Amino acid sequence: MSLNDTYKNKSVREIIQMMKERKKRAIQAKEEGEEENKEEDNEGEYEEYAEDPGPSTPVKRRRQSRNRKYQELFEKKMEKQVGRLQKKSKVVAGDGAKKCKRCTEAGVYNEERAHTTTRSPLCPFHQTTKQEAITAALETKITSTFTRKIGLEASLTSNMDGEAKTIFCDNVLTLVNFMRETAIKSMLFANFYILKLLQKNKADDDWVLPMIFFSPVFFKSCQQLVCGRDMSSNNTMFDKADIIESFRQYKLLYPGGSQVSTDTGGIFYSSAQSSLATQSATIFSNHVVESFEKRMKSYFIFCLASFKFTKPEKVAVAEYLFNKCTMLKTPVWPTNMVSSPALTEYLLALIMMFKVSSVHTPLTVSKISENPGIVITSLFKILRATEMSNVAQTVAAEEPQDSVSLPWVYNMLSITCENEVEDINKRRRSALARKIRNAINSTTPVALSKPSFLSEVNFNKRPRCYYTERKDCFIPENFSIHHSCKTFSMMPHYGLKRQYVTIDIATLRSLVNRSDIIKRIAIYDQSLDAYARDSTYFMSLFYLKKLGQSGSVTEMLNRRKVMMRNILCTDGRSADFLFTRPAVPKDNEDIRLEMNDFETWEMQDVLRLWGADPGVTDIFVASDGNGNDAHEIRSISTAEYYVKAGYKKNHVTMKSLKQEEGITTIETNIPTHRTSKLSTFEQHLQYYFTHLDTLLQFYDGRFTDLRFSNYRGQQRMDNELVNIFCSGGKKYNPDKKAHPCRNKADYKQRREKKKKKKNKKKMTLQVGKSSLSAPATAYTTVSKWKKAPFKNEKKVPLIALGNAVFNVTMKGKQSGMLHRLRKKMEEASADERLILVYTDEYLSSQMCSNPSCLLKTLENVRIPDVGKIHNLLTCNSCNKLWNRDTNAARNIYSIASFMQKNNNLRPSRFQRPATDPQSSIS
Repeated sequence: MSLNDTYKNKSVREIIQMMKERKKRAIQAKEEGEEENKEEDNEGEYEEYAEDPGPSTPVKRRRQSRNRKYQELFEKKMEKQVGRLQKKSKVVAGDGAKKCKRCTEAGVYNEERAHTTTRSPLCPFHQTTKQEAITAALETKITSTFTRKIGLEASLTSNMDGEAKTIFCDNVLTLVNFMRETAIKSMLFANFYILKLLQKNKADDDWVLPMIFFSPVFFKSCQQLVCGRDMSSNNTMFDKADIIESFRQYKLLYPGGSQVSTDTGGIFYSSAQSSLATQSATIFSNHVVESFEKRMKSYFIFCLASFKFTKPEKVAVAEYLFNKCTMLKTPVWPTNMVSSPALTEYLLALIMMFKVSSVHTPLTVSKISENPGIVITSLFKILRATEMSNVAQTVAAEEPQDSVSLPWVYNMLSITCENEVEDINKRRRSALARKIRNAINSTTPVALSKPSFLSEVNFNKRPRCYYTERKDCFIPENFSIHHSCKTFSMMPHYGLKRQYVTIDIATLRSLVNRSDIIKRIAIYDQSLDAYARDSTYFMSLFYLKKLGQSGSVTEMLNRRKVMMRNILCTDGRSADFLFTRPAVPKDNEDIRLEMNDFETWEMQDVLRLWGADPGVTDIFVASDGNGNDAHEIRSISTAEYYVKAGYKKNHVTMKSLKQEEGITTIETNIPTHRTSKLSTFEQHLQYYFTHLDTLLQFYDGRFTDLRFSNYRGQQRMDNELVNIFCSGGKKYNPDKKAHPCRNKADYKQRREKKKKKKNKKKMTLQVGKSSLSAPATAYTTVSKWKKAPFKNEKKVPLIALGNAVFNVTMKGKQSGMLHRLRKKMEEASADERLILVYTDEYLSSQMCSNPSCLLKTLENVRIPDVGKIHNLLTCNSCNKLWNRDTNAARNIYSIASFMQKNNNLRPSRFQRPATDPQSSIS
């Protein structure tokens, strides 16, 4: 069989679909055969099984495992949703809460079906909502929402001239600035008032913050106050009079921070304000709930610092304490640890201090989502205890010390021994500092062979207090002794950059009605139903063809099964348009191709196998061979990703702008808001509002432009990650035919640069040449392996990607892109642009990939006075010098190639021991 017989004139997507269909048929045939055999074996017999033996095929088992995981996530999500709905129902049903006007006038309002407007499905006069209209049109309740981003001005219809577009963009910018200032000032007042309540009730262990303070009702009230309006809510779940009185005092203390100064022409934009209130409530609740477990466990780990536990032991004890305090799970003491009486007493004190009130225990996810006030009270206690501990350590650090710390040693080395240690690398400097610290803290005399400066430090600075006067005692700098616990922000803060504002039809009409020029362009047909009327109005203002959507609402529905949501989110520079489509799963979604699904002739003629090793310094290094013959090596580094995406340049631009206009100094001196003390928070507010106008003026359109530039760069480089395998990408295949969307101006600029560089080389003088030959040097000539030049083969990329797991951040390294690489590769695989197969990369970096060696004899290259070079390996058997990632990529290629020929069995030299758990990605 050949390529011409099976895959002639087929695209990559069609070939992958054919392979999946082949596997699907094979699975179905196997399952049918197993069922027939089972029926024959059990014919005439009635056998009862104690338990279900489970799925019989790997695909079924994987599918069941994935379904079980999704089911658990779904149940957890539904549990949270139940809590949120219960909170919403209790807030709406509060005495004095607003009732549906239509039902009240008709005399049919039902207290058991509490609601506020006819938009609620509980209302007997309910009007069809946008979501219900979309669901009916798409004929399915299972839908997915997606966005398309474009520049705001570029999205406007061609019916608008330059003046009309400028007016509309200016109106949107005014709205964005107004909403930014409203969000910042209302959130700060909400934080001030909630902190005041927490301090007022800190003595009551059973008191919790009412759930109303995590609802849009409270944040809408705060927004009304800072906008100079009266509170419209009469909900009795909070004390309205106390909020108004607190705001009056707040206004006297901070006149510049209690009123929004942006002029909107008297328009309040109530619809946008409601969206902002919902967003603020969600941000506040998520900030409290999502960080609760992490904050509490981190504090427990800090409290265990005085005990000589390893890090895993501290984590295990912290897990036990957290479950003991909250009862979210059954607390289990670590089996490998023995508790002492002192430890038991200390842990009991911690549990009594931070145990959640018995009224609310045992906690559940539903309870926390219903009322996050339960956990914010515990966070307040933790923050108070952290601050008290830090104050105590600060006081203790000011007393005479009987030992020195590593920070003190580093400081002394930088002052007294700068010339001696300036050429020492980081690892040697750390070892030296530890030895000096141990020598000073020890009573053993220093050997005479020690350097002179060490002797001076040891004898002249020995921290033993033999003197009675304080001035003669050893009192080092506070920073070298004080090891404080990191505080945290109990409540969220809005950033100073322009935020995205949600603009629906009501807000859009308010913006349009401010200008007669734009008002004449908009089409608002009252004869249409609500959704069609809004869609027509929306499409008369925006040119959706640039977003890949065109035609009328009916044409979009019939041709693409896409419905507009008539909503856009914008920061004044870019705009996100929201659409809805049916979430229909693909027929072959459950079919994942594996290495043993391919024929040998397909590996030669149809597929191009790549062994890809993911990493931190390099996002990946890929090889399409493993022998001594020349083959390609393709890679992209993390630094290359950030630079080409524009992050580096934009970050430098932002930093220089801050320094030029003095913003760096202002932001550095802002007092902390990470506090449980109202007096400290008031200092933060006083300084913050003094400089707020300056900061808001600084964070203008320049930063929204840079943010949009970062987004475009990220999209460009994400596409490059996939294209490197598919077509070589712009890095390996600069041919404009392979990238038709590439700007022609870029090519012209590149050609000019190459010409200048070429001419410069011609003009360079050849200095220092001599007719005398250099002295001969005796060395062994070794043929150096060179990678093959780029070759764009028209084959289906088959990526064997290593399944290693790294930390998100690594000291001294930029944040790795491993998770992003996997996400984009899986998206490309789902889109059938390539085939992705995960490969266990066990020993791939430790085994020599030289075909004549294949031994585990690799060691890191070591350079005198520098130390070990992590990325360079040398083989003690064949004397080959390897780049670690290149060697791993070649080995991954070998593993995948062997698995294809041997029914997914790994080579013996790469097999894990029987006791070593298999690493995999599901």
